[in-house]
Amino acid sequence: MSEMSRKLKKTFEPAFMGPLAVKNRLVMAPMGNRLASEIGGVTQRQIDYYAERAKGGIGTIITEVTCVDHPLGVTGPTSLTIHDNSYIGGHNELVEAVHAYGTKVICQLVHAGRQTRPSSIKGQQPVAPSAIPCKFINVMPRELTTREAEEIVQKFIQAARRVKTAGYDGVELHGAHGYLIAQFMSASSNQRTDKYGGSFQKRMNFPLEIIRGIKKSLGDRYPLLFRF
Repeated sequence: MSEMSRKLKKTFEPAFMGPLAVKNRLVMAPMGNRLASEIGGVTQRQIDYYAERAKGGIGTIITEVTCVDHPLGVTGPTSLTIHDNSYIGGHNELVEAVHAYGTKVICQLVHAGRQTRPSSIKGQQPVAPSAIPCKFINVMPRELTTREAEEIVQKFIQAARRVKTAGYDGVELHGAHGYLIAQFMSASSNQRTDKYGGSFQKRMNFPLEIIRGIKKSLGDRYPLLFRF
């Protein structure tokens, strides 16, 4: 057997992602599909989309961005959301459809922060760690108060609880691509002087509070991924 064949064989062997057993090492990365409803609910087309990929043999699926703060934190007009308990049922249907093929599914949580348009968030002004516009959107965001930032931390934690209740096999935090968590981490978008800004350690307080809160709420055995 060639070296390439041995490597490919390993790809299709069972493995573990921390405590999570997966049937193979193939992972479908999160990709937007714009199949959610106008209010961010799971649709049958979306369920079919993920089920078809599970049917194809993928070991793990990570969903597209799923908003924790609707509408202020959505990334687009048809952004999936799990900001409220009423959305749990739809997500459970998605999970069950994927599980039918032995595939694991992880829900990716996001808050867009400044990287969204007023037209996507019902005419509101986007929010951010500091009043610095996103170079792609070019809309001046409103700086979050310390209290508001703390409330968004709790929204991530509450959303993670709903993710687990819906039956997902794990949760992923989107800390990349210029969304809110990344905005707090970066000195170029975070010029705050409170506990969430200044030194690197303080800029890390926002994501770390979310991580610690999820771990405390869901336990160390529930898989928590961080996209960076």
